[in-house]
Amino acid sequence: MASAADVRELLAPTTLPAPLVDALLDGATVTWLLGEPAEVLAGDLAMCHPPLGPDEVRATIKAVTEPAGWRVAVVAHDRPGLLAATAGVLAWHGLSLTSAAIVSWPELDIALQCVTAVDTGDHDRLPGDWDDMGKTLRAALAGTHPVDPGFVPSGQVRVQSTPQDHGHVLVTIEAPDSVGLLWAIAHWFETHGCNIEGSTMRQEGSEAKGTFLVTGTVDGHALAAALSGRPARLWTLPSTAVRVAAKAGLAAVGVTAAVALKSLRAVRRR
Repeated sequence: MASAADVRELLAPTTLPAPLVDALLDGATVTWLLGEPAEVLAGDLAMCHPPLGPDEVRATIKAVTEPAGWRVAVVAHDRPGLLAATAGVLAWHGLSLTSAAIVSWPELDIALQCVTAVDTGDHDRLPGDWDDMGKTLRAALAGTHPVDPGFVPSGQVRVQSTPQDHGHVLVTIEAPDSVGLLWAIAHWFETHGCNIEGSTMRQEGSEAKGTFLVTGTVDGHALAAALSGRPARLWTLPSTAVRVAAKAGLAAVGVTAAVALKSLRAVRRR
């Protein structure tokens, strides 16, 4: 929906230094740029300046046209576990993610997350509720108070784990679209020393299918077992076919990639 030129033009009159704007836009991907209008993306990037303090987290919450829906944008220092922390906090507070996007700039030590969430109970949210959520989110993103919203495996999961260049691993997952799936996937990567640098994920009927580009070592059998609660079925595609698919995926998401995660539901543990 937007181009780098559109966003750069909107940021020109702001206090963001031109070199920083160039670095942010050069490190973004086409997938991320197409996710929102230029004015929305420019507003998100404006949160990246001035430089973050050592433990600082910045967040904005805006109502969206979706019934009882909100768009939450978060800027924090880039580190493993950011997606798990955000998904876990929103679920803990009774919000369900309908979409999410992440772009990171490792060389700048910045990560930007933007998620859209709806209230699973259709409750009115008071200002105090958002204050409490903000405190929980900051603590979780700082790593001092991790949140576990609960996840119950609900069926067979297939995982394909394929090493790529520069220490990356392409992980393809097919799983039942169950409550807490997004948190469970991101949490597994975090606890196994992996950092998500890019991903696309979609819902097809009752199934969720996604591809994650991560750094670290991934045991596909262990990941599938954790998500399914039963012995895993590991894909055995020919390595040449996997490499071709990986190149197509990398062209779409890039190394400092945007994440598009659709219809991954999570609810507060009761």
